[in-house]
Amino acid sequence: MPIYEYICKNCGSKNSFLIYPWENEVLKCKKCSSDELERIISRFARLRSDEERVESTVEDAMRSVDINDPESIKKWMKKTLKEYSGEIEGGDIDIDEVVESLSEEMGIGKKEGEKEEGEESSDAGADNE
Repeated sequence: MPIYEYICKNCGSKNSFLIYPWENEVLKCKKCSSDELERIISRFARLRSDEERVESTVEDAMRSVDINDPESIKKWMKKTLKEYSGEIEGGDIDIDEVVESLSEEMGIGKKEGEKEEGEESSDAGADNE
């Protein structure tokens, strides 16, 4: 059954309705109950196989990620994790925390010369001699 979207002329909210061809129900805005709705053209979706989804993710990365820009890499990691997070066992993950952790492990985002936590400067002991 198709889902149609409508804009309420009264309050401007967007409403989605599952329309059955055998019902002649008067549609009302879910926010203000007005029946002054105008049908709008909505996006459609199609189911994709796992292979298509992975291929799309890789193609997106190749087009949009600047490997020399740490923020670009982080943005892509967040987008990818959001897309696949529902399939991760447990499902409840803090995407920002995961991206930061992965970034640290991979050294993404560290400025040149910046030391890792716990790492001593090579000339730290030179002043004490």
